[in-house]
Amino acid sequence: MKILITGGSGFIGTNLVSHFVSRGKEILNFDISPPRNSQHVDFWQQGDITNLSDLAKCIKDYEPSVILHMAARTDLDGSSISDYKANTIGVENLISAARTCKSVECVLFASSRLVCKIGYQPSNYHDYCPSTAYGESKVAGEEIVRHLASDCHFSSILVRPTSIWGPWFDIPYKSFFLAISK
Repeated sequence: MKILITGGSGFIGTNLVSHFVSRGKEILNFDISPPRNSQHVDFWQQGDITNLSDLAKCIKDYEPSVILHMAARTDLDGSSISDYKANTIGVENLISAARTCKSVECVLFASSRLVCKIGYQPSNYHDYCPSTAYGESKVAGEEIVRHLASDCHFSSILVRPTSIWGPWFDIPYKSFFLAISK
């Protein structure tokens, strides 16, 4: 099994790279930023998911069987959905590139629990209530997956991580814990 992790230099991605490397799996991190963990440099290929040709070339050359799509803009500073191209155009590009690679068996797409505002209890999987441009971009990403990946040769999985922290974490939790430690 060959695993491609988009956004493998981010918080969740860094922990995924560590997990799979420790188990001897063949992995590649495709990320615009260098790894947070210097021991992951050998598994990193610099690239931007909003650049379809670079992403398609990576997938074609690497021939992964599994793609874990973690790459995203995750801050809450954007004022509109257009500020979050990685979360929309990046998802479209990933599906387009994965379609052309027959080795791809499964793609896991990371969304966010912020597709619903804090405190809102959705009635079903398609019930959204985002309160931020980031949340709106993740809703759009989920809709892109449902629409474009529904007839692909690979299976697709959507996950909505919630508040998590641990090794290699950063905003927004890092500032919270630093404030408490003071």
